[in-house]
Amino acid sequence: MKIVSKLIFFEWDKGNIDKNLIKHNVTNREIEEVFENDPKFIFRDEKHSQEEERYGLYGKTKAERLR
Repeated sequence: MKIVSKLIFFEWDKGNIDKNLIKHNVTNREIEEVFENDPKFIFRDEKHSQEEERYGLYGKTKAERLR
């Protein structure tokens, strides 16, 4: 895993651009806010890591929604 000290931008691919809103009722902007805000909790996603190493993140949006 590569750790980046400063987030530059998000690039949403066509397969994920609407998926989070439909599946989880969370906008892409809200997801980006969780990465920008503290505190945050990063964890290894064992369930989805069979083919590639994946991680999840819990945190708050600017509206203090937990994600």
